[in-house]
Amino acid sequence: MAVGRPRKPTRLKILQGNPGKRKLPKSEPQPDPVADTDPPVWLAGEAREEWLRVAPHLKKLGLLTVVDVTALGGYCKAFQRWRQAATAVDREPIIETAIARGLVRMEKEALAQMKALASEFGFTPASRSRVAGAGGAEDEKDPFDEWARQRLIKGGKKG
Repeated sequence: MAVGRPRKPTRLKILQGNPGKRKLPKSEPQPDPVADTDPPVWLAGEAREEWLRVAPHLKKLGLLTVVDVTALGGYCKAFQRWRQAATAVDREPIIETAIARGLVRMEKEALAQMKALASEFGFTPASRSRVAGAGGAEDEKDPFDEWARQRLIKGGKKG
């Protein structure tokens, strides 16, 4: 098991200008986008509602592919667990009980899972800032930017 930071997708490196100036891979897998944003049959309740809320936005940004469905479903299930635990904690008396401690732990764990998966999809402001320009409004294409991107993709060769 590798230790350290997760690898950054090539598309993200290009958008950031390849700050490390390392050679970029030429054939990174590009999964197909989802055909529709219908939730998987195994999602129900608040998890299904959360899917219906976020999936159309992810599809529009080009961030929901056929291989991302399970990860997004995991996010939605964590969202549901978090909401259920938070609601139960709110109903529980303030006095410290084993039930209250367990519910708070469940709430914290679900929130941590949600946050981890949410950042993978750019749901948080910090994670969105790392992919600025990805799938946003179409700006006029700057010829210099296109030239620079092509140089980065080709590994800095002159041309």
